[in-house]
Amino acid sequence: MRLQWKRGIWVILACLLVIAGAVGAYLAFPRLLVRSRCVDWPDHKLPGLETGKEYLFAAMGACNTVIAIDTRSHSVAAAARLEGSFPHGIAVSLDGRELYAANERSDDVSVISLPDLSPVASILVGDFPTDVVPSMDGKRMFVANFKGGSVQVIDLIGRSVTREVAGPRATHFAVSPNGERLYVTHWDQNQLSILDGRDGALIKTITLTGKPNHATVSRDNKRIYVTLYGDSALAVVDAARLEVITSIPVGLHPMAPVVSPDDRWIYVSNIDGGTLSIIDTKRLTVVGEIRTGGNPQHLVMDGAGRTLWVTNPSREVVQVIDLIRLRVIREIYTGPEPQQMAPRYLALMTPENRLSGETQPKPLSFR
Repeated sequence: MRLQWKRGIWVILACLLVIAGAVGAYLAFPRLLVRSRCVDWPDHKLPGLETGKEYLFAAMGACNTVIAIDTRSHSVAAAARLEGSFPHGIAVSLDGRELYAANERSDDVSVISLPDLSPVASILVGDFPTDVVPSMDGKRMFVANFKGGSVQVIDLIGRSVTREVAGPRATHFAVSPNGERLYVTHWDQNQLSILDGRDGALIKTITLTGKPNHATVSRDNKRIYVTLYGDSALAVVDAARLEVITSIPVGLHPMAPVVSPDDRWIYVSNIDGGTLSIIDTKRLTVVGEIRTGGNPQHLVMDGAGRTLWVTNPSREVVQVIDLIRLRVIREIYTGPEPQQMAPRYLALMTPENRLSGETQPKPLSFR
């Protein structure tokens, strides 16, 4: 009887182990399947970054790499393999010498030198960093930690966190073109925090609705535009009064907004709508849409306002959109799960522009 009891215990334990293994395999299989589709860009013989050319950088989340896209030929020109896991947020330093990638699953930020695109450092940060942005003086970098519930300030010379601004889950950043203010969305709490662009000190927090996701600022610093994922809308906030002016219905589950250089148009990616909404900033209404298919997410616009690049993870591409003809003209195959792109607006500005108050961005190039 005792022997049967012991055998029964062993059988139960064996069954539990089999079940645990099956569950583990089930959870791991999708990730392994995605990894199997990763293009091993660093092992390819790519042309590399060349003097005088303009490049766009994309974080390849599932593949733990960063790729550089030639904006003229619309092709992958170079790549870097990271030690960190799942790079999502990405930014270029204002002097164009470094690239920063926030790695969500390894809780660190990779520092990559330019133009050789070589990883040179790793900075440990908070739990699940989703976004990074440099300060206007180039001495600091801000990191949004979604699960850690904080914004951290990094000393770029010492490569270490020097300050932490506690708060609800920090999701993504937007920065005023003059660099004076930093805006942080808080997905879970339906909030937008306004921070000092120099040291990250909290100025004010305002309440929104519908899971605020990404934000951007008008080139004249007068408005903040925030996508409301849950409401399928775009909130328009007065930057002086810090009050919501209106909420504009867009496509299903909006992801990211971008403003044209003349402040005339806003383009919003609708992740579950397969479209980009076009908004007239004077009438504050949707006046058209561009069909992309798939799940359009992150956006970057050229300095002339004629071309838009869009990551589309479900199609495993970065799409090139002609804003004159309002259609996709090219798809650049990247491999699975392209995430954010850089440079964004601030990283396109030169010191001369900032001193003169010029708001027209300059393209990033290596000279």
